[in-house]
Amino acid sequence: MARHERLVLPRLTTRSALAWGIGTLVVLTAVLAYLGVTDPSTRPWIPWAVGVVALVVVWVVVSRVTLDPGHGSVTWRRLPRSTRVELAQATTVAITPSGPSALLTLRTGRRGGSLMLVVVSDYVERSQSAEVLLALADALETHTSTRVRGSVPGELRKQAKHLTAGGSVKASPLAARTSTGLTRAAGGVGAAGGGLGQL
Repeated sequence: MARHERLVLPRLTTRSALAWGIGTLVVLTAVLAYLGVTDPSTRPWIPWAVGVVALVVVWVVVSRVTLDPGHGSVTWRRLPRSTRVELAQATTVAITPSGPSALLTLRTGRRGGSLMLVVVSDYVERSQSAEVLLALADALETHTSTRVRGSVPGELRKQAKHLTAGGSVKASPLAARTSTGLTRAAGGVGAAGGGLGQL
């Protein structure tokens, strides 16, 4: 990838998750159609219910995050609008836990968003590629101040190095930054403390 080429960041959801969403829409439509036939009083709100679920599925399909390294911006494109953060004006750059995921949160005041860096669950173990992680690290180091970005670029580079060396996502540095990883770490510290207390 060229240094200043725009990069659409991959979603870490799987095709099965998308298939599940579409399948849910189909099943819900069938159930509501049945209710409409058997219980006429439900007919007025059936189109609204189907429409809401359809919008959610469409929102998932069309949403995307784009990094523009040359311009120094990250754009979240979602229905019905887009949000852009100019990295030079960023006030928050942080890696934050969200359930089984670790997110890169970028904000300029109240505007901003998050993008998924890694997800580790019983069903999914995925990370952004080393190429994407290094592109993010380069963009942050180029366009944001040291005070704002802190250690984030270094953490992204550690993740990229781990993946390049063939390390697993589950054992990766950013996996420890998920809520699940933090809980496990806290449990380990607690267990160690309990053991010391018994000495």
